[in-house]
Amino acid sequence: MEVKDEVVQDAFTLALEEKSSSDGGFIGVVTSDCNGLRVGATGSMKFEGAASHVHAIKQRAATLVGSTENEPGDILVDIQMDSRNIIIFGKDSFTFGVVAKQGGKKTGEN
Repeated sequence: MEVKDEVVQDAFTLALEEKSSSDGGFIGVVTSDCNGLRVGATGSMKFEGAASHVHAIKQRAATLVGSTENEPGDILVDIQMDSRNIIIFGKDSFTFGVVAKQGGKKTGEN
């Protein structure tokens, strides 16, 4: 019996890949639920544990600013490196991690 390494992608992940590939500045995107479990991922953020890492970073940042789980507020974490930025933010009960090229084309630029 032969086992194939076929990855079946859900509609959410396919939409992430389509959106992130249409803008050359994105390297990867990951989305996690309120428990830190991966909902979708694309690009460099497909590695095992990416969703739980960005979820944990957002939770730690919320703790530092005094937010609680019941009232999380708007938490935005921006990690800047020489060649890329990682932006982590929450919306509703989801956490998003976006890796973008440093100095890449920004929205609205020609």
